[in-house]
Amino acid sequence: MNIIQAAQNSIAFNANIAEELNAKACQLDSRLFCFAYYEPTSLPENPDNYTIFYLSVLNIYGLLWDCGAFVKDTIFSQSTYSSLSRHHSTLLKCKKFFSIVQAVRNNICHNNSGRLYFNSVTKSLSNEYISKQSTASGDGKSIIDWTSLCRNFFNECNAFSGELETVMKLASSRSIQRVKEMWLLSIENWYKQDEHLLLHVLAERYILKQRAQGLPINNINESTIRRWIDSSKVGDTTDFYESYRDMCAKRVSNILNSKDCPTPAMPLEFFGHVTRDASHF
Repeated sequence: MNIIQAAQNSIAFNANIAEELNAKACQLDSRLFCFAYYEPTSLPENPDNYTIFYLSVLNIYGLLWDCGAFVKDTIFSQSTYSSLSRHHSTLLKCKKFFSIVQAVRNNICHNNSGRLYFNSVTKSLSNEYISKQSTASGDGKSIIDWTSLCRNFFNECNAFSGELETVMKLASSRSIQRVKEMWLLSIENWYKQDEHLLLHVLAERYILKQRAQGLPINNINESTIRRWIDSSKVGDTTDFYESYRDMCAKRVSNILNSKDCPTPAMPLEFFGHVTRDASHF
């Protein structure tokens, strides 16, 4: 199997794997999912292995930090593994994988002056991982074997997705209610804390309202949405958007535990229920 085939067969570039994992999560509880709306960046035409490696890291970062951070924080946790009597050495390998992804991504996406201590820690972890696939040239310089580096990274991607599937199988076979409860609580906390999920859905409602009234739709940003909600204030509330956001946060738990909860409880579908009253603003 060549590198491009290995890339396309891993979760770093294959969104179908994430969807298959989502389907398995639903078998545990119809509200559960692993990753929301994962859309990995595709490989360009005729990419070199340097490009393949860094793009795969960026995709996995998006998967683990943007699409479902609760996977790395809750499912891959000491508490979950103890509940499942799963060997902690496997958990530590996955945690190391997460750390490497974060370090390599931060090293290429941010200014990392070595004069700042934690920058040097990040750079050191990233360089250490990459240097393991390096060989010394005749002049004493290191040459990175990008082919081996890619293969190693895709093996780790496959090990991660395989371990996630194993954890879900164990939770299902042993009927571990505690795992499901922690999983749902993590989704609930994400929805309560991430204001952008609410704003995405409110923006869609605002656009529908503008179209229905024959009004222009341009230059819409988060401030536009906040002003729209403020203009719909009830009573003497001076900052209705903040009050409405708090109301929505309080609704999250009730809807997540009601028969009206979307299955799975993906963000946009879920907040469609949370913001039903916004259609009257």
